[in-house]
Amino acid sequence: MSFIFQVSVFLLYLTMGKIHGATAPILPAKKFFSGEKWSEFSHPLPSVLILTAIVVSVSTMAVALAIIVNIKRSYRTIEADEIERIDLE
Repeated sequence: MSFIFQVSVFLLYLTMGKIHGATAPILPAKKFFSGEKWSEFSHPLPSVLILTAIVVSVSTMAVALAIIVNIKRSYRTIEADEIERIDLE
């Protein structure tokens, strides 16, 4: 459920940064040296922020899975009740 919420927030921010009829904020060399400006461009900040959020979420999931694997190796289970019982023995 959390994954669906995360993706919906990513899409919300990406659609806010997109302007219909606009181009990427990259100025071709011809326009750069002639001094000609573009009329409209899409803002790159939402895309950059979402890319960062995706990297953070994947990294967090990787750390959580690594912790789960270590718990499974140590206790031979991932059930909280069984781990608590083993610790109390």
